[in-house]
Amino acid sequence: MRDSLSDMPLCSLVLLLLIQATITSMCGCQHRYTLLMDLYHATNGAGWTNTAGWMLAPPNCANDWYGVSCASNDVVSVALVSNKLLVTILAAGVLASTPGQKKKFQDTE
Repeated sequence: MRDSLSDMPLCSLVLLLLIQATITSMCGCQHRYTLLMDLYHATNGAGWTNTAGWMLAPPNCANDWYGVSCASNDVVSVALVSNKLLVTILAAGVLASTPGQKKKFQDTE
């Protein structure tokens, strides 16, 4: 017969895996973290009016970030109106952030 104390490490591991699975299922936007942080740094995020949640490291949900909305495990909108973003946009509609990392923007209006 096995001692119940010998099962403790296994129980702890199972509990940790369940907690991690719950966090992962709740926060499906982690794969956008780098893109969102690129936006933050490219638009002088430190100077924004509201930076709530923006300096949190993954796996925090993007819904905890001011102006970011998620649904179906992806970012569905970023609304940072009147938040003092500084952006340099070239004539071609490309954000000039760092060399070799240009992102195309689409006008939704």
